[in-house]
Amino acid sequence: MDVTKTIKAIVILDGDGKRIISKFFDKRENIFERKLYMKTKTHRVRDEVLALDSVLVLHSFVTDIHMYVVGDKNENPLILDAVLNCLTEVVESVLNKKIERQCFHDHLSQMILALDEICENGVILETDSNLVLQRVHWKKEDQNEQSMAQKLQSATEAIRFPWLRS
Repeated sequence: MDVTKTIKAIVILDGDGKRIISKFFDKRENIFERKLYMKTKTHRVRDEVLALDSVLVLHSFVTDIHMYVVGDKNENPLILDAVLNCLTEVVESVLNKKIERQCFHDHLSQMILALDEICENGVILETDSNLVLQRVHWKKEDQNEQSMAQKLQSATEAIRFPWLRS
């Protein structure tokens, strides 16, 4: 019996069925995304559970974005629902409630970090959206501080060694 809770994929599609971001932990991908979208494109329901190609799919539709968490057919749907709720809350928070394709692209690095904090290689790491957000913002601040430190170092060298500029 496998104790670790695993998922097969996390997929986020826009209103036209085009991929915004996705992580697959098995061999499915483009064809599976198309099937997901075709099955749920007319559904404007907030949450939905469906079986597709011997997997369990939880679907959430927010504004114009479809979010999916895919698990094994024997996986506990409550666990998958916790992952989907975490994902939805993180997306809403990172994008400041402006859930649109362009906002995803503007915050792509944060979204990738968030997906990595939620799940790694199919193993669910975190379902508490507050902890995921803290970690994502901490990493973002750490990257900003690092780039700021690099800029400060460059400025210091430019002042200290002005002859290097020419």
